[in-house]
Amino acid sequence: MVTFLGSFDIDDAILNTLGATVGFFAYKNGFRFASIRQSISVTIISAVILSIIVIGFSEFLNKSFTKIDGDVIALHELKTTEDRRVDNSLQSFEIGHEKIEPKINLYSSEGDKVESFTYTFDGKDIVLSLNFGIPDNASDYDGKVVISVNGQERETYSNKDRVSYEIPMGKVNELTITIEGNAKLWDVTFKEMKYWWK
Repeated sequence: MVTFLGSFDIDDAILNTLGATVGFFAYKNGFRFASIRQSISVTIISAVILSIIVIGFSEFLNKSFTKIDGDVIALHELKTTEDRRVDNSLQSFEIGHEKIEPKINLYSSEGDKVESFTYTFDGKDIVLSLNFGIPDNASDYDGKVVISVNGQERETYSNKDRVSYEIPMGKVNELTITIEGNAKLWDVTFKEMKYWWK
């Protein structure tokens, strides 16, 4: 079986090998009989049974080595290393004349202030979801959010418009969110990616 995806890749080689193996063993199993009708019947039944076994085993391997999404957890539920609290008042604001009402959490700073929040994840593989923007009523549109993973700057946002992101972070020991100026970050959540058997 060829997938015709534009190149003969490893997936095509594996599919062809599995198909040939199933066909070969079905043929060998079926044509041991003298009767042609019996040979064809056994060959077809063998091909179906072997195909089900190969597909089932392949799906099991695929699920075993593919990470799945864990539960969505609000970032502020974790304790910061600085033992700081996130703003829980969740006041609404406008960005681009659209009313924003944070539902989970709100990270912000005002004016020239810089706020930092550091969380420990102990090497977990996480995906971070967030919303970013600078409110219309800010004294200026100067502000940015920097997300650092394990001491390395990973993402920077400074757009005044509202943006939403879901970012695979990989293995994280320490996550730091730094907010400067009039930037706001809200409804920040994460989910751990893990194997089903863990």
